[in-house]
Amino acid sequence: ELTAYLYAFKAENASSIASGMPPSSQLGWSTDYDVFMLGTLGFPTNAAQQLTPSAAREAERFKTSSPEQSSFGHWVQDVYIPCMDYPNALATIFASLATPLVARLNTEGLTYCLAADPGTGKTTAMNAAASVWGRPDRVSSSWDSTQSGAQAAMILRGGGLPIMLGDTKDCRNPELIQPVVYAIANGHSRERATIDGGRAKSDTWRLLCITSSDQKLAHFISEGSGGAARVFDMVGYPFGDRSEERKALTDQVNQQSHIHYGWAGYRMIDCLTNKDSGFTWEWARSYWKMWQERYTKGPGSDYRLRMARAPALIQMARNIGEMYLGLPELDTEQSDRLDRLLVRSMDGAVAHLDRVANFKNRLQSMLSSSASRFYAPSMGTTAFAQGGRPSWYGFYSLFGNDVPTVCFIITEVKKYFEDAGVMEWRARFEDLAKNNMCVLSDSGQATVQRRPFKNGPRPMVYQVILSELGMEVDLSVFYEKSEEDEQRRYRHKDKYS
Repeated sequence: ELTAYLYAFKAENASSIASGMPPSSQLGWSTDYDVFMLGTLGFPTNAAQQLTPSAAREAERFKTSSPEQSSFGHWVQDVYIPCMDYPNALATIFASLATPLVARLNTEGLTYCLAADPGTGKTTAMNAAASVWGRPDRVSSSWDSTQSGAQAAMILRGGGLPIMLGDTKDCRNPELIQPVVYAIANGHSRERATIDGGRAKSDTWRLLCITSSDQKLAHFISEGSGGAARVFDMVGYPFGDRSEERKALTDQVNQQSHIHYGWAGYRMIDCLTNKDSGFTWEWARSYWKMWQERYTKGPGSDYRLRMARAPALIQMARNIGEMYLGLPELDTEQSDRLDRLLVRSMDGAVAHLDRVANFKNRLQSMLSSSASRFYAPSMGTTAFAQGGRPSWYGFYSLFGNDVPTVCFIITEVKKYFEDAGVMEWRARFEDLAKNNMCVLSDSGQATVQRRPFKNGPRPMVYQVILSELGMEVDLSVFYEKSEEDEQRRYRHKDKYS
């Protein structure tokens, strides 16, 4: 009886059952079937795709507002057009619209951040960007999450729908930000083993994340980790300077984005999947190449080559919107303002990435200079001084074994590192001190945290710092040019070659 029932059920519902297609756990592009699942609808319009229960629940978030009260034209008039004069808000909308392009253009994910003071319209700009795909309060998420929760959202939307995260001030644990940024860019979950010792299939995603913060998102990324190359900060008030007029504008946009929503995203996907729309991926790839070349020009070309995808995706979404979706074209002044924002954001991103490289050069120069070096014969109360003037680093024969140690006055280290933009300086140096690698002092008097050596002296602090920064230095600069020092250097040539 059960078999007969199932046979009759399949026959009756054959038109709505996707034959041979397993349920999808992910919205967006399905590379196997060339289908884009947006909400509960499959594109092209004749496509069918079943969803897992979790994906079906997520799909409920992506719906248009009531057709009786709203339309794409209403969204354009009441949400998009008011943002056209404000490049930060406009770029956020385009970043949201660009998310389905990431997988097809074979580029990695990215996190865009609106960085501005509180009360300047960041939330309104975020709601306008979220309204591309659905009602903002349903489409958007919060940083008040766990890493597993954030990854679940990436899996569900990983085929090409954006992750809209609120302000970073909602993040209870700021250490969550960096792994989320990395995960969005890397595009896959951790590899796991199966019960029989094989490799389980990893979850993958290709998407963009859009968030806001009172400061640059790059400031939450460890210096030198490479995470800053996965972040694109757009600094500035989204709707211009504070005023009553601006407040009235943001209130209007915020209200309308909760009334007219979902239309632009549906039109975007229909354009990308409908052969009659006139859009082709050959055209898209040619424009993609053009915009990347546009934003790779300038200093710091190595980093620009990688970061150029961020402004290029925004400009691609603008081109598609104006040419195929029916968005009003930006006038010359509006276009120039958008371009200046993207160039300025690129310059800021590249400068941040170059900061570590610049710091390497400064440290190299510092260690190679004889002007600031000091010498002290033994451990004790001898202040760090040279010629009656305090100095904050130099050679110290610490344990009477002729093994050189570099000593630092920590207050000066703090200033030097902060000026260089290096984060986590205290934790780094305290860890070195605990491992007998350096001397730290707040007063200028030599103090040290030590424990017995094992297997001889450990590497000295300058060696550790240089290895962290990928540098090499001629350690002979730490010795006076004398016959005794030449002999000392010769004795340690194997250790310090």
